[in-house]
Amino acid sequence: MTSINKRHRAGRLLASATGIALSCLASPAPASAQLTPISATVEIASFFVRGVDVAADPSGGYLVVGAQNAVVGVCVNAQGQPTTGSMVLKATSPGNELFGAYPRARYSPHANAGRGAFLVVWPQEEFATVRLHSRMVSCTEGVIGADQVISDNASAWLESGAALAYSTTSQRFFVAWKSFPPNVAIKGRLVDNNGTGVGSVVTLSSGFGRDPGVAWNSATDEFGVSFSGETATTAYSGFARVPTGNPAAFARTTFNVIGGGLTTITDVDFNPNTNGFVMTWFEFPGPHTRIAEFDSAGTLMTQRLGSSAIGSYDALGLAFNRMSKTFLVTGVDRVNDDVYAFELNPNGVPLGAPGRVSTSARPARYTRVASSANHNSWNLAFNVRNFSAIANQVVQTGTVGGPGDGGGAPAPVPPPPPPATSTPRMWIDSPANGSRVSGNGFGISGWAIDAGSTSGPGVNMVHMWAYPTSGAAPTFLGAAAYGSSRGDVAAAFGNARFTPSGFGLGTQLPPGTYDIAVFPHSTVAAAFTAASVTRVTVEAPTSIPRMWVDTPAMNDNLSQNIRVSGWAIDLGSTVNSGVDAVHVWAHPTNGGPAILVGTAAVGWGRPDVGNAFGAARFANSGFSVEGTIPRGAYNLVVYAHSSVVRAFNNVFVIPVRVN
Repeated sequence: MTSINKRHRAGRLLASATGIALSCLASPAPASAQLTPISATVEIASFFVRGVDVAADPSGGYLVVGAQNAVVGVCVNAQGQPTTGSMVLKATSPGNELFGAYPRARYSPHANAGRGAFLVVWPQEEFATVRLHSRMVSCTEGVIGADQVISDNASAWLESGAALAYSTTSQRFFVAWKSFPPNVAIKGRLVDNNGTGVGSVVTLSSGFGRDPGVAWNSATDEFGVSFSGETATTAYSGFARVPTGNPAAFARTTFNVIGGGLTTITDVDFNPNTNGFVMTWFEFPGPHTRIAEFDSAGTLMTQRLGSSAIGSYDALGLAFNRMSKTFLVTGVDRVNDDVYAFELNPNGVPLGAPGRVSTSARPARYTRVASSANHNSWNLAFNVRNFSAIANQVVQTGTVGGPGDGGGAPAPVPPPPPPATSTPRMWIDSPANGSRVSGNGFGISGWAIDAGSTSGPGVNMVHMWAYPTSGAAPTFLGAAAYGSSRGDVAAAFGNARFTPSGFGLGTQLPPGTYDIAVFPHSTVAAAFTAASVTRVTVEAPTSIPRMWVDTPAMNDNLSQNIRVSGWAIDLGSTVNSGVDAVHVWAHPTNGGPAILVGTAAVGWGRPDVGNAFGAARFANSGFSVEGTIPRGAYNLVVYAHSSVVRAFNNVFVIPVRVN
């Protein structure tokens, strides 16, 4: 947690807790953030599919794409209902010889002779290499033109989606992607309205880079590219500002350096009202999703916690809505494999806790999001039923943007209500002051109201911070779930409007002693009011890691497309399998540099493991990853990351030969 603490200002809990809340939490969040699914989740294509994406067009409709060998697109309307059949951009290749994966799409109004079309790009394995392909497609005219290669001599990573955005000023797309070993980096190139590469491929990262996002700055006609990076000892986040006229003249910023950690999938979008970018990414330790804000010149303004509940190494998306003037962040809830989402204000401050928005059969994977061009809604695309179908879910927000949001003239301002006097009241039920809590995780719960409110409980959110008694920098624990029923509070204060006043948050901290400060946000005062504080001592967790690899077997002969699967647990966990990440590396026996095979999907059902260890919490302990490596002899090394001690602390080695 040290790296997180360094990103927040140093300080101790002062006498004026209200002052701390206001200085730490930037602009307070409004009370109007409410996400509502427009309808049930809609399945739009049934086939084995992994990577998906969604892109919006000006009519309010969307293109949803998916791939696993074949690359397929389906157009849907503003409610997520299909308006076309499946359009095949790349047909299935017998024997997986030409294998498409992880497509991405964006719309251009200038393509297709001014009638508009989507550019779709995808990495494609072609025998001994992987290249990035492109093709244009229209919701009214179908697939347009031929499949093209846009990566030239640069390779692409099969297990990672590219990213792209379109400039209506220069009438060019910019596509960024992760390249294939031995030189893994973020590459980028301009692409025209025919899907043809323009100019040279540029390298945007200084070394190992992964999982880019791209957004267009309409004020400067530049692209912003987000990505994650790694060195031999650290992980970090990166942002590059790329001029459309000369991508090689890009300017790069690195930040959020984590020793012994990991940063993975990113996304970014641009807010034309603030002339700023907002970026999100997923990282360990935590694990959690974080947010950063950059100004138009690419200067890092601030960064903060987004959510500790959602996100994973390969499922995260962000999009700005011009109607509501808010961003939506979406990902997968790692406990239940449902699609969750939460809003950010125009500067990237969370407006509330994540909520479930999907109604599909679990598990859901690879969530992506696009914003409607003319409505305060977003479309979320993902695969469902364990990779068996593409689905999409349209959600809308009750958050209302101000003048200039593109939604017409603002409503007349109502007369102000009579002034009310703020009378905040709050209690922390658990943990009790002076208690000892587990380093495996603990809950914080209680109730908060403003007795001066004449409508509702008078509180619309609760934020929590942990202040180490050592004097180290505080850590933002997150926005609690607020609004649970507390009939006892309503009875004590003599009014039913105080019933939905309960709050709760699950969190995890390194060993040490902390003052947990709970700040309620009053709707009466329109501000965070004084905190309640409870002191806790976090005890060090006990880790007992266990792991087994089912496939491949020792000394197996494999093809270049390999699959590694098995199970991993930490018996020290009291709430789940105790393992939240599994990484697989291939170490050549001739001493060559190691190759990352991939980051496994974790949480697969393994009831046999649950039975063997006598606890249902270990029944979802399976992992699986697929990757491509060159021919040769290797030691496949599987690393399991314990959520108990938040470290990679278990290793399994399998010698194999790749033919």
